[in-house]
Amino acid sequence: MNGNPKGFLLINSDVFEYDFSSCAYNILKNSGYDVSTIEKDDKTKRNIQIGYIQRDNPDIARYIQNSIENLVDFYLKENNIKKEDVILRQKDGIFTKKKMTNIDCTMPIDFRGIVLKLIFDVTRKKWLLVYGKNNVVVKGITNRPCDTSFYNMFSSIDFSNKDRCIRQLEYIRRSIYNSKNIRWFSREIEDNQLLIPVKGIGEMKVRQSVLQMIDPEDIEKSFLWEDYVWPFCRSIMIYIER
Repeated sequence: MNGNPKGFLLINSDVFEYDFSSCAYNILKNSGYDVSTIEKDDKTKRNIQIGYIQRDNPDIARYIQNSIENLVDFYLKENNIKKEDVILRQKDGIFTKKKMTNIDCTMPIDFRGIVLKLIFDVTRKKWLLVYGKNNVVVKGITNRPCDTSFYNMFSSIDFSNKDRCIRQLEYIRRSIYNSKNIRWFSREIEDNQLLIPVKGIGEMKVRQSVLQMIDPEDIEKSFLWEDYVWPFCRSIMIYIER
């Protein structure tokens, strides 16, 4: 992940989000590569097919990656976006402090909207994108739970009032430990099978069909708070104590 690691903020407000639509596909197409067998309109299939192409041909993989980097560099330079204005840079997307106005050159880069709050964990390997009320997206986590709607609670945080903010973080903690939503604590490992942490046993493999038979009180809930939620709460605590 690229961006401005020196002095970066854990909490960023009103961030401009941009990315390229069907980026790798269009790069291949514009380079003369035969894309007739690629499912252009099915994102999942398209990405899988292009992934296979890159796996089997490292030169093509390098060409796509270099082309994306050059395109992002071009738009940053074209819009006079300095390194310190870049909050987060991904493969084919970028988050900036300033709005770009010239986005239709070469291969157009799309303005996706404004992220109200972008919250990093302290390692800067995971982040939350708060788009609005109950509209939060998490990136960078592994072993993703089946249901990540608990992150929507972060959309109600009041960063302007320290005491209220602390109370809201405590509300999130209590909501995790008191939750009866077993899907928050389960991870899908294969078709119709889940891993669920059970008190005194550890992770147990169960079928989707028996999920409703499990008592939420038997679930070991601490891992969700400690591994998935607390890292972002920690960043908020650091932010409000600054």
